[in-house]
Amino acid sequence: MPRPKKADPGDGCLFQRERRRNGRVYRDNFVIIARTEEGEQIRIPLHTKNYIEAKDRFHEWQVAKAAGDNSAIDGRITVIDYLHRWLAEKSRDASERGTIRPKSVVKYRNYLTPFTSRLQGSGNEFLKMVDMRDSHFKDYQAWRLRQTRFNKPGGVPITPEGINREVRFLKGIFKNAHRDRLIPKDPTKGVENLKTVPKKITLPAAAELWEVFQATGDQTVMDYATTISCTGMRAMEAMSRKFKHVDLDRGILHICDDGDFKLKNANSARDIPLPDDMRDIVIRIKGERKGVTEEDFVFVKANGTPLMDHRDHAYHTVTRTLKALNRTRRKAGLREIPYFHIRMLRHWYVSWSLNRPINPLTETQLIKVVGHADFEMIRSTYYHFDLEGEVGRKVRETRLFSDMDMVAGKNGGDGAPIDDANPDNQVMFKFSLRGA
Repeated sequence: MPRPKKADPGDGCLFQRERRRNGRVYRDNFVIIARTEEGEQIRIPLHTKNYIEAKDRFHEWQVAKAAGDNSAIDGRITVIDYLHRWLAEKSRDASERGTIRPKSVVKYRNYLTPFTSRLQGSGNEFLKMVDMRDSHFKDYQAWRLRQTRFNKPGGVPITPEGINREVRFLKGIFKNAHRDRLIPKDPTKGVENLKTVPKKITLPAAAELWEVFQATGDQTVMDYATTISCTGMRAMEAMSRKFKHVDLDRGILHICDDGDFKLKNANSARDIPLPDDMRDIVIRIKGERKGVTEEDFVFVKANGTPLMDHRDHAYHTVTRTLKALNRTRRKAGLREIPYFHIRMLRHWYVSWSLNRPINPLTETQLIKVVGHADFEMIRSTYYHFDLEGEVGRKVRETRLFSDMDMVAGKNGGDGAPIDDANPDNQVMFKFSLRGA
Protein backbone atom coordinates (compact mmCIF):
# COMPACT_ATOMS: atom_id res chain seq x y z
CA MET A 1 0.00 0.00 0.00
CA PRO A 2 1.62 3.32 -1.01
CA ARG A 3 2.31 5.77 1.74
CA PRO A 4 -0.06 8.76 1.62
CA LYS A 5 1.52 12.18 1.73
CA LYS A 6 -1.67 14.08 2.54
CA ALA A 7 -5.01 13.13 4.01
CA ASP A 8 -8.35 14.82 3.73
CA PRO A 9 -9.45 16.22 7.13
CA GLY A 10 -12.90 14.74 6.67
CA ASP A 11 -12.20 11.30 5.23
CA GLY A 12 -8.68 10.31 6.29
CA CYS A 13 -7.02 7.14 5.01
CA LEU A 14 -5.62 3.80 6.17
CA PHE A 15 -1.88 3.25 6.33
CA GLN A 16 0.34 0.29 7.20
CA ARG A 17 4.11 0.69 7.32
CA GLU A 18 6.41 -2.04 6.02
CA ARG A 19 9.83 -2.78 7.49
CA ARG A 20 12.53 -4.83 5.81
CA ARG A 21 15.18 -6.65 7.78
CA ASN A 22 17.51 -9.41 6.57
CA GLY A 23 15.43 -9.91 3.47
CA ARG A 24 12.15 -10.32 5.37
CA VAL A 25 9.19 -7.95 5.37
CA TYR A 26 7.52 -6.95 8.64
CA ARG A 27 4.26 -4.98 8.72
CA ASP A 28 3.15 -2.72 11.55
CA ASN A 29 -0.40 -2.26 12.79
CA PHE A 30 -2.78 -0.19 10.69
CA VAL A 31 -3.28 3.46 11.53
CA ILE A 32 -5.68 6.14 10.30
CA ILE A 33 -3.93 9.21 9.02
CA ALA A 34 -6.08 12.32 9.26
CA ARG A 35 -5.75 16.05 9.70
CA THR A 36 -7.15 18.34 12.33
CA GLU A 37 -9.02 21.51 11.48
CA GLU A 38 -5.75 23.39 11.88
CA GLY A 39 -4.17 21.18 9.18
CA GLU A 40 -1.88 19.18 11.49
CA GLN A 41 -1.45 15.55 10.47
CA ILE A 42 -2.17 12.98 13.18
CA ARG A 43 -2.24 9.19 13.40
CA ILE A 44 -4.90 7.11 15.11
CA PRO A 45 -3.68 3.58 16.01
CA LEU A 46 -6.01 0.69 15.25
CA HIS A 47 -3.95 -2.04 17.01
CA THR A 48 -4.49 -4.64 14.28
CA LYS A 49 -2.64 -5.98 11.25
CA ASN A 50 -5.76 -7.48 9.67
CA TYR A 51 -6.94 -5.37 6.72
CA ILE A 52 -10.62 -6.39 6.97
CA GLU A 53 -10.72 -5.56 10.67
CA ALA A 54 -8.91 -2.28 10.11
CA LYS A 55 -11.32 -1.35 7.31
CA ASP A 56 -14.32 -1.94 9.60
CA ARG A 57 -12.82 0.27 12.31
CA PHE A 58 -11.98 2.88 9.73
CA HIS A 59 -15.65 2.92 8.69
CA GLU A 60 -16.72 3.28 12.35
CA TRP A 61 -14.35 6.22 12.69
CA GLN A 62 -15.81 7.89 9.60
CA VAL A 63 -19.32 7.52 11.01
CA ALA A 64 -18.22 9.04 14.35
CA LYS A 65 -16.44 11.83 12.51
CA ALA A 66 -19.57 12.61 10.49
CA ALA A 67 -21.58 12.74 13.74
CA GLY A 68 -19.23 15.40 15.11
CA ASP A 69 -17.14 13.21 17.43
CA ASN A 70 -13.65 14.65 16.99
CA SER A 71 -12.19 13.40 20.28
CA ALA A 72 -10.47 10.47 18.59
CA ILE A 73 -8.43 12.55 16.14
CA ASP A 74 -7.75 16.00 17.51
CA GLY A 75 -5.94 15.17 20.76
CA ARG A 76 -8.88 16.11 22.98
CA ILE A 77 -9.26 12.54 24.22
CA THR A 78 -8.59 12.32 27.96
CA VAL A 79 -5.95 10.11 29.51
CA ILE A 80 -8.57 8.07 31.39
CA ASP A 81 -10.60 7.51 28.21
CA TYR A 82 -7.46 6.41 26.38
CA LEU A 83 -6.53 3.95 29.12
CA HIS A 84 -10.08 2.56 29.18
CA ARG A 85 -9.96 2.05 25.42
CA TRP A 86 -6.55 0.41 25.71
CA LEU A 87 -7.80 -1.98 28.39
CA ALA A 88 -10.96 -2.75 26.39
CA GLU A 89 -8.74 -3.61 23.42
CA LYS A 90 -6.69 -6.02 25.52
CA SER A 91 -9.85 -7.59 26.92
CA ARG A 92 -11.13 -8.14 23.39
CA ASP A 93 -7.81 -9.74 22.43
CA ALA A 94 -8.16 -12.10 25.39
CA SER A 95 -11.79 -13.08 24.82
CA GLU A 96 -12.13 -13.09 21.02
CA ARG A 97 -8.68 -13.54 19.55
CA GLY A 98 -7.02 -15.48 22.37
CA THR A 99 -3.70 -13.66 21.91
CA ILE A 100 -3.55 -12.53 25.56
CA ARG A 101 -4.20 -14.56 28.68
CA PRO A 102 -7.21 -13.45 30.78
CA LYS A 103 -4.95 -13.31 33.83
CA SER A 104 -2.83 -10.71 32.07
CA VAL A 105 -5.89 -8.49 31.57
CA VAL A 106 -6.54 -8.67 35.32
CA LYS A 107 -2.94 -7.60 35.95
CA TYR A 108 -3.30 -4.73 33.48
CA ARG A 109 -6.44 -3.56 35.28
CA ASN A 110 -4.70 -3.69 38.64
CA TYR A 111 -1.92 -1.45 37.29
CA LEU A 112 -4.27 1.05 35.66
CA THR A 113 -6.70 1.40 38.57
CA PRO A 114 -4.41 3.31 40.99
CA PHE A 115 -3.17 5.58 38.21
CA THR A 116 -6.69 6.59 37.17
CA SER A 117 -7.61 7.00 40.85
CA ARG A 118 -4.69 9.39 41.22
CA LEU A 119 -5.88 11.47 38.25
CA GLN A 120 -9.42 11.62 39.59
CA GLY A 121 -8.36 12.45 43.14
CA SER A 122 -5.97 15.21 42.05
CA GLY A 123 -8.49 16.99 39.85
CA ASN A 124 -6.85 15.76 36.60
CA GLU A 125 -9.80 13.60 35.65
CA PHE A 126 -10.13 15.48 32.34
CA LEU A 127 -6.42 15.64 31.60
CA LYS A 128 -5.98 15.49 27.82
CA MET A 129 -3.46 13.23 26.13
CA VAL A 130 -1.73 16.22 24.53
CA ASP A 131 -1.15 17.68 28.01
CA MET A 132 0.47 14.55 29.46
CA ARG A 133 3.87 15.38 31.01
CA ASP A 134 6.59 13.57 32.96
CA SER A 135 5.54 15.48 36.09
CA HIS A 136 2.35 13.43 36.23
CA PHE A 137 4.43 10.24 36.55
CA LYS A 138 6.64 11.78 39.24
CA ASP A 139 3.61 12.96 41.22
CA TYR A 140 2.17 9.48 40.89
CA GLN A 141 5.36 7.92 42.28
CA ALA A 142 5.30 10.25 45.30
CA TRP A 143 1.60 9.57 45.85
CA ARG A 144 2.08 5.81 45.78
CA LEU A 145 4.96 6.00 48.25
CA ARG A 146 2.61 7.54 50.80
CA GLN A 147 0.10 4.70 50.45
CA THR A 148 -0.11 1.26 52.01
CA ARG A 149 -1.30 -2.04 50.62
CA PHE A 150 -5.12 -2.13 50.35
CA ASN A 151 -5.11 1.49 51.68
CA LYS A 152 -5.29 0.32 55.29
CA PRO A 153 -4.18 2.86 57.94
CA GLY A 154 -0.93 1.72 59.48
CA GLY A 155 -0.62 -1.08 56.97
CA VAL A 156 2.42 -2.28 55.07
CA PRO A 157 3.74 0.50 52.79
CA ILE A 158 4.04 -0.13 49.08
CA THR A 159 7.61 -1.00 48.17
CA PRO A 160 9.58 1.01 45.60
CA GLU A 161 9.97 -2.20 43.58
CA GLY A 162 6.20 -2.47 43.22
CA ILE A 163 5.88 1.19 42.23
CA ASN A 164 8.63 0.79 39.64
CA ARG A 165 6.75 -2.12 38.09
CA GLU A 166 3.59 -0.03 37.81
CA VAL A 167 5.40 2.97 36.32
CA ARG A 168 7.32 0.76 33.89
CA PHE A 169 4.01 -0.66 32.68
CA LEU A 170 2.46 2.81 32.27
CA LYS A 171 5.53 4.14 30.49
CA GLY A 172 5.21 1.42 27.88
CA ILE A 173 1.62 2.46 27.12
CA PHE A 174 2.40 6.17 26.81
CA LYS A 175 5.50 5.55 24.73
CA ASN A 176 3.27 3.80 22.22
CA ALA A 177 0.85 6.74 22.36
CA HIS A 178 3.73 9.10 21.62
CA ARG A 179 4.88 6.87 18.77
CA ASP A 180 1.35 7.06 17.35
CA ARG A 181 1.52 10.88 17.63
CA LEU A 182 -1.27 11.21 20.16
CA ILE A 183 1.20 12.99 22.46
CA PRO A 184 3.51 15.66 20.99
CA LYS A 185 6.33 15.01 23.50
CA ASP A 186 7.36 11.74 25.10
CA PRO A 187 6.14 12.11 28.72
CA THR A 188 8.34 9.28 30.02
CA LYS A 189 11.83 10.63 29.26
CA GLY A 190 12.40 12.44 32.54
CA VAL A 191 10.98 9.69 34.75
CA GLU A 192 13.54 7.63 36.66
CA ASN A 193 13.02 4.52 38.75
CA LEU A 194 12.84 4.88 42.50
CA LYS A 195 15.93 3.74 44.35
CA THR A 196 15.58 0.30 45.86
CA VAL A 197 17.51 -1.59 48.50
CA PRO A 198 18.40 -5.17 47.47
CA LYS A 199 16.67 -7.73 49.65
CA LYS A 200 18.72 -10.06 51.77
CA ILE A 201 17.82 -13.61 50.78
CA THR A 202 18.87 -16.36 53.14
CA LEU A 203 20.99 -18.82 51.21
CA PRO A 204 20.13 -22.51 51.76
CA ALA A 205 22.91 -24.88 52.71
CA ALA A 206 24.00 -27.58 50.26
CA ALA A 207 22.47 -30.30 52.43
CA GLU A 208 19.15 -28.45 52.42
CA LEU A 209 19.12 -28.25 48.63
CA TRP A 210 19.89 -31.94 48.39
CA GLU A 211 17.05 -32.72 50.79
CA VAL A 212 14.56 -30.87 48.58
CA PHE A 213 15.83 -32.49 45.38
CA GLN A 214 15.52 -35.97 46.86
CA ALA A 215 12.06 -35.26 48.28
CA THR A 216 10.65 -34.40 44.84
CA GLY A 217 10.65 -38.07 43.89
CA ASP A 218 11.23 -37.02 40.28
CA GLN A 219 14.57 -38.21 38.91
CA THR A 220 14.46 -35.75 35.99
CA VAL A 221 13.91 -32.77 38.28
CA MET A 222 16.59 -34.01 40.62
CA ASP A 223 19.14 -34.37 37.80
CA TYR A 224 18.18 -31.04 36.24
CA ALA A 225 18.35 -29.06 39.51
CA THR A 226 21.64 -30.73 40.51
CA THR A 227 23.16 -29.81 37.13
CA ILE A 228 22.31 -26.12 37.52
CA SER A 229 23.66 -26.12 41.07
CA CYS A 230 26.95 -27.64 39.88
CA THR A 231 27.45 -25.56 36.71
CA GLY A 232 25.67 -22.23 37.24
CA MET A 233 23.88 -22.50 33.89
CA ARG A 234 20.74 -20.53 33.17
CA ALA A 235 17.51 -22.51 33.38
CA MET A 236 16.94 -22.62 29.61
CA GLU A 237 20.61 -23.36 28.93
CA ALA A 238 20.37 -26.50 31.06
CA MET A 239 17.06 -27.58 29.52
CA SER A 240 18.34 -27.30 25.95
CA ARG A 241 21.59 -29.23 26.40
CA LYS A 242 21.97 -32.24 24.13
CA PHE A 243 24.38 -35.13 24.43
CA LYS A 244 26.56 -33.64 21.69
CA HIS A 245 27.21 -30.65 23.97
CA VAL A 246 28.77 -32.84 26.68
CA ASP A 247 32.39 -33.76 26.01
CA LEU A 248 33.07 -36.57 28.48
CA ASP A 249 36.62 -37.17 27.26
CA ARG A 250 37.83 -33.60 27.71
CA GLY A 251 35.52 -32.82 30.62
CA ILE A 252 33.90 -29.81 28.92
CA LEU A 253 30.29 -28.70 28.61
CA HIS A 254 29.55 -26.56 25.53
CA ILE A 255 27.03 -23.72 25.81
CA CYS A 256 26.34 -22.62 22.25
CA ASP A 257 23.61 -21.70 19.77
CA ASP A 258 21.52 -24.58 18.55
CA GLY A 259 18.59 -24.97 16.20
CA ASP A 260 16.23 -25.45 19.14
CA PHE A 261 17.72 -22.79 21.40
CA LYS A 262 19.00 -19.23 21.13
CA LEU A 263 21.55 -17.81 23.54
CA LYS A 264 20.65 -14.83 25.68
CA ASN A 265 23.56 -12.69 24.45
CA ALA A 266 26.97 -12.87 22.78
CA ASN A 267 28.78 -13.52 26.08
CA SER A 268 26.67 -16.62 26.72
CA ALA A 269 28.61 -18.75 24.19
CA ARG A 270 31.19 -20.50 26.34
CA ASP A 271 32.76 -23.77 27.42
CA ILE A 272 32.56 -24.59 31.11
CA PRO A 273 34.22 -27.35 33.15
CA LEU A 274 32.14 -30.50 33.47
CA PRO A 275 31.58 -31.35 37.17
CA ASP A 276 31.77 -34.97 38.26
CA ASP A 277 28.11 -34.90 39.29
CA MET A 278 26.91 -33.96 35.81
CA ARG A 279 29.29 -36.47 34.25
CA ASP A 280 27.71 -39.21 36.36
CA ILE A 281 24.21 -38.01 35.44
CA VAL A 282 24.94 -38.08 31.71
CA ILE A 283 26.55 -41.53 31.86
CA ARG A 284 23.62 -42.91 33.86
CA ILE A 285 21.02 -41.42 31.49
CA LYS A 286 22.83 -42.88 28.48
CA GLY A 287 22.79 -46.28 30.12
CA GLU A 288 19.08 -46.11 31.08
CA ARG A 289 17.74 -44.89 27.74
CA LYS A 290 17.73 -46.99 24.61
CA GLY A 291 18.87 -45.70 21.25
CA VAL A 292 20.27 -42.40 22.53
CA THR A 293 21.80 -40.21 19.81
CA GLU A 294 23.95 -37.10 20.02
CA GLU A 295 20.95 -34.97 18.95
CA ASP A 296 18.78 -36.10 21.89
CA PHE A 297 18.17 -33.80 24.85
CA VAL A 298 19.79 -34.77 28.13
CA PHE A 299 16.75 -33.87 30.23
CA VAL A 300 13.37 -35.16 29.08
CA LYS A 301 10.06 -35.81 30.80
CA ALA A 302 8.67 -39.25 31.54
CA ASN A 303 6.83 -39.29 28.22
CA GLY A 304 10.05 -38.54 26.30
CA THR A 305 9.30 -34.90 25.44
CA PRO A 306 12.08 -32.33 26.05
CA LEU A 307 12.15 -30.49 29.34
CA MET A 308 11.87 -27.13 27.58
CA ASP A 309 9.61 -25.24 29.99
CA HIS A 310 10.49 -25.13 33.68
CA ARG A 311 7.20 -23.44 34.59
CA ASP A 312 5.02 -26.51 34.03
CA HIS A 313 7.38 -29.17 35.37
CA ALA A 314 10.59 -28.59 37.29
CA TYR A 315 9.75 -25.21 38.80
CA HIS A 316 6.40 -26.20 40.29
CA THR A 317 7.64 -29.63 41.34
CA VAL A 318 10.45 -28.13 43.43
CA THR A 319 8.21 -25.39 44.82
CA ARG A 320 5.47 -27.79 45.91
CA THR A 321 8.03 -30.14 47.46
CA LEU A 322 9.62 -27.31 49.42
CA LYS A 323 6.27 -26.21 50.83
CA ALA A 324 5.43 -29.76 51.92
CA LEU A 325 8.85 -30.22 53.52
CA ASN A 326 8.56 -26.97 55.43
CA ARG A 327 5.14 -27.97 56.79
CA THR A 328 6.65 -31.21 58.07
CA ARG A 329 9.70 -29.48 59.54
CA ARG A 330 7.51 -26.83 61.15
CA LYS A 331 5.44 -29.49 62.95
CA ALA A 332 8.62 -31.21 64.10
CA GLY A 333 10.07 -27.94 65.40
CA LEU A 334 12.93 -27.94 62.87
CA ARG A 335 14.34 -24.99 60.99
CA GLU A 336 12.45 -24.33 57.75
CA ILE A 337 14.43 -24.40 54.51
CA PRO A 338 14.61 -20.90 52.95
CA TYR A 339 12.45 -20.35 49.91
CA PHE A 340 14.19 -20.88 46.60
CA HIS A 341 13.33 -21.85 43.04
CA ILE A 342 15.03 -23.17 39.92
CA ARG A 343 16.37 -19.82 38.79
CA MET A 344 17.85 -19.13 42.22
CA LEU A 345 20.16 -22.14 41.87
CA ARG A 346 22.32 -20.17 39.44
CA HIS A 347 22.68 -17.46 42.09
CA TRP A 348 23.45 -20.13 44.65
CA TYR A 349 26.28 -21.45 42.48
CA VAL A 350 27.84 -17.99 42.15
CA SER A 351 27.81 -17.39 45.90
CA TRP A 352 29.15 -20.87 46.59
CA SER A 353 31.97 -20.51 44.02
CA LEU A 354 33.18 -17.23 45.48
CA ASN A 355 32.99 -18.17 49.15
CA ARG A 356 34.17 -21.77 49.46
CA PRO A 357 37.68 -22.06 50.94
CA ILE A 358 38.89 -24.82 48.59
CA ASN A 359 39.57 -23.84 44.97
CA PRO A 360 37.34 -20.75 44.92
CA LEU A 361 36.86 -19.29 41.46
CA THR A 362 38.50 -16.00 40.67
CA GLU A 363 36.48 -13.13 39.26
CA THR A 364 37.89 -13.73 35.75
CA GLN A 365 37.06 -17.43 35.88
CA LEU A 366 33.58 -16.81 37.23
CA ILE A 367 32.47 -14.36 34.53
CA LYS A 368 33.55 -16.94 31.91
CA VAL A 369 31.69 -19.76 33.61
CA VAL A 370 28.37 -17.91 34.12
CA GLY A 371 28.53 -16.04 30.80
CA HIS A 372 28.60 -12.37 31.82
CA ALA A 373 30.53 -9.52 30.21
CA ASP A 374 32.12 -8.19 33.40
CA PHE A 375 32.15 -8.74 37.12
CA GLU A 376 30.03 -5.64 37.84
CA MET A 377 27.02 -7.49 36.46
CA ILE A 378 27.66 -10.32 38.91
CA ARG A 379 28.22 -7.87 41.76
CA SER A 380 24.92 -6.05 41.18
CA THR A 381 22.86 -9.17 40.48
CA TYR A 382 24.08 -11.88 42.87
CA TYR A 383 25.46 -10.08 45.90
CA HIS A 384 22.10 -9.77 47.65
CA PHE A 385 22.37 -13.19 49.27
CA ASP A 386 22.80 -13.45 52.99
CA LEU A 387 26.08 -15.23 53.66
CA GLU A 388 26.28 -14.33 57.33
CA GLY A 389 25.67 -16.53 60.31
CA GLU A 390 25.37 -20.30 60.43
CA VAL A 391 24.02 -20.68 56.89
CA GLY A 392 26.93 -18.68 55.49
CA ARG A 393 29.37 -20.87 57.39
CA LYS A 394 27.82 -24.01 55.90
CA VAL A 395 28.09 -22.57 52.39
CA ARG A 396 31.76 -21.77 52.85
CA GLU A 397 32.69 -25.07 54.49
CA THR A 398 30.73 -27.72 52.57
CA ARG A 399 31.41 -29.22 49.21
CA LEU A 400 28.79 -29.59 46.54
CA PHE A 401 26.78 -32.75 45.89
CA SER A 402 29.48 -35.26 44.99
CA ASP A 403 30.00 -36.10 48.68
CA MET A 404 26.55 -35.13 49.92
CA ASP A 405 26.10 -38.41 51.79
CA MET A 406 29.07 -37.47 53.94
CA VAL A 407 27.82 -33.92 54.45
CA ALA A 408 24.21 -34.80 55.21
CA GLY A 409 24.78 -38.18 56.88
CA LYS A 410 28.14 -38.87 58.46
CA ASN A 411 28.54 -35.32 59.74
CA GLY A 412 24.90 -34.98 60.67
CA GLY A 413 24.37 -32.19 58.18
CA ASP A 414 26.42 -29.75 60.22
CA GLY A 415 28.76 -28.87 57.36
CA ALA A 416 32.04 -29.84 58.95
CA PRO A 417 35.17 -28.22 57.54
CA ILE A 418 36.83 -29.99 54.62
CA ASP A 419 40.31 -31.36 55.02
CA ASP A 420 42.45 -29.15 52.78
CA ALA A 421 45.32 -31.62 52.91
CA ASN A 422 43.31 -34.38 51.26
CA PRO A 423 43.26 -33.75 47.49
CA ASP A 424 40.47 -36.32 47.04
CA ASN A 425 38.13 -33.99 48.90
CA GLN A 426 38.72 -31.16 46.47
CA VAL A 427 36.49 -30.25 43.56
CA MET A 428 38.93 -29.40 40.78
CA PHE A 429 37.95 -26.90 38.07
CA LYS A 430 39.58 -27.89 34.79
CA PHE A 431 39.33 -24.89 32.48
CA SER A 432 39.38 -25.05 28.72
CA LEU A 433 37.37 -21.96 28.02
CA ARG A 434 36.72 -20.50 24.60
CA GLY A 435 39.05 -17.57 24.08
CA ALA A 436 41.09 -18.23 27.22
